[in-house]
Amino acid sequence: MLASYKRTWESLDTAWTPNMLIGTMMHAGAAATLYGKASDAVMETVLTKGYIEQETHSREWIFDMAQKALKCLTPQLEAIVGCERIIGIEMELMPLAHHPAVDRLSRADLVTQGAEGLIITDYKYSRKLSPQWRLKRLQEYDSSFQLWCYAWQASHLGQVAWIRVFQVIGEPKATLNMTTIRVTPARLAFFERGALAAWEAMAIEVDTGVKPVPNFMSCQGKYGQCQFYAACHEAHGDEAMMEVLYKRVTKQERGSPSCQSLN
Repeated sequence: MLASYKRTWESLDTAWTPNMLIGTMMHAGAAATLYGKASDAVMETVLTKGYIEQETHSREWIFDMAQKALKCLTPQLEAIVGCERIIGIEMELMPLAHHPAVDRLSRADLVTQGAEGLIITDYKYSRKLSPQWRLKRLQEYDSSFQLWCYAWQASHLGQVAWIRVFQVIGEPKATLNMTTIRVTPARLAFFERGALAAWEAMAIEVDTGVKPVPNFMSCQGKYGQCQFYAACHEAHGDEAMMEVLYKRVTKQERGSPSCQSLN
């Protein structure tokens, strides 16, 4: 249901936080670094575009946090440049055309050619993450739908051998953790089987207007309560009631869909 609601609704009371902006700045700085450009100027542009005036977090603090995050990431990027061939930076991955239900465009942070095949690299940013949860977060990436979707979509470029995740944590001191996930043809085919079935069901919902089936298993997750909890448990899927709690958005406002969780 989450994927269905996210296509057409947006929460009215979502409070702005600097976390996503810092992560976006880090991503932009990483791309600039790989292109051999000045990262500060690129990050400043992202900051100017995304900053919302408020009293809690100053522009200077946010820029400093993004610089520290990029500083953690930079040695890893330099090592990659030294031993792998870059295929694409912030690379758009097109849907595999053999299935009409799949119309999702994805953007991988970095695609490189290693000794064993293609490597999909993804950067993750968390402002805070307690030490006892860091290993668990890394382990969760092993079955991340988003990351396996990247690998699946990149497979038309060649055999994908690895998914690599750099996890940057901003506070109390910027640190970096890394995990790698082995991609095998058998596991990729297994992912494809489930993903195509789910996407086809979603396409039928869109084409026919059939409402998604309620799913009580994903209302509470590792990041807290689902943003559409009230849509299900207060409005019960009634769109007239949802108008009070959420803002309806168009496909143009939402932008191109990407690989996402299907919960």
